[in-house]
Amino acid sequence: MLRVRAINEARLFHEVGQFRPELALEQLDEPTLRQVVEERGVDFATALLYDRFRRSSRHGPFIDALEALPPGPDGGLPRLPWTVLVVPAAGYREMPAYDGDGLLCRSIAQEFGMTARLVPTLSTGPVAANALIVREALAAEPERSVVLVTLSKGSAETRVALAEPGPWQDRLHAWVQVGGVPRGTWLIDRIQQRWWRRLALALLIRLRGLDSRLLEGFSRDAPGIAGPAQAPPGVLAISLIGFVLSSHVSGRIAARHAELGSLGPNDGFTLILDSVLEPGFVYPVWGADHYFRVPTLSQTLYRVFRYLAPR
Repeated sequence: MLRVRAINEARLFHEVGQFRPELALEQLDEPTLRQVVEERGVDFATALLYDRFRRSSRHGPFIDALEALPPGPDGGLPRLPWTVLVVPAAGYREMPAYDGDGLLCRSIAQEFGMTARLVPTLSTGPVAANALIVREALAAEPERSVVLVTLSKGSAETRVALAEPGPWQDRLHAWVQVGGVPRGTWLIDRIQQRWWRRLALALLIRLRGLDSRLLEGFSRDAPGIAGPAQAPPGVLAISLIGFVLSSHVSGRIAARHAELGSLGPNDGFTLILDSVLEPGFVYPVWGADHYFRVPTLSQTLYRVFRYLAPR
C-alpha cells in the first residue's frame, strides 16, 4: 500500500520555484538539504533539488540537449563504434525480476551497432572481489573503446576498480550510471549500528542462500568509496538518478525512503547527492525510485546513446 496520499505536485513545483531563488544547486549540500527537510519535509527538499538540477548552469543545458533528442529509433540510429560493458546490480542472478543484469540497456545498445556484454561479477559477492572482475574486463578492451554502464552496486564496484592506476583507466570513453551507488548507502551504516538489525540481515542473507560477504565494503564510509565519487580524467560521466516523493513508493522501498528521509532526498536506497559522479552530468528522472521501473527508461537510454554519438 502507498504510505501517503497523492501530493499536489503542480503546487509543489510552484512553491519550490519561488523558494529562495538565490539558492543554487552548488549550495544544496547535505547540511542545507537536511535543514530544508526539517523545515519543509523530504518531499519539498526532493522537488527543490530536482528543480535546481534542471536550472543548473552545468546540468541544465545537458538536460535540455538530451531531451531534444529523439526518444526512440524513429529517424534512424547512428552507428556507434564502442563496446558497452554493463556492470550489474547485486543479486542480478537470484532476482532477475529487478532487471539488474541490464538486458534492456544491452539490447538498445546493440541497435546502435555496438557490441554489448555483461561483466560477470559475482551476483552476491563483495565489492572488492567484483572490482577485480571489472578491472579485468576493462583491461581486455582497446583504449577509449568502452561505454561502461553501471547499475546500483555495480557503480561502487567500478569506482573501486578504477581507483588503482592501471591500463583499465584508459579503456573508458564514457561512464553511464543508472541508479548508481558509487558512495555506498547510509542504510548499511544504520544496520551496523544496531546488533539486532545486523543479526536479522545476516539471517535473511543465510536463508536466501546468498554470499555472507554481499554487503562487505558497501557502507558509506568503506575504503575506496568514501567521499565524493570521481570519474577518471577525460571520461564523460552521465548519472541517471531517480527522484521520488513519499507518495510514489510502496512496500519495503517506501520504508527505506522514509528511513533515509531525515538525511535528505533519496531514491529509496541511497541519498541522491551520493549518486552523483563528478565531473559529469546528471539527468534527474522524476518518479523513478532506485529500481528505475519507469516507462520512460527505454526512451532515456535511446537519448543517452544518441548523445554519445560523435558530433
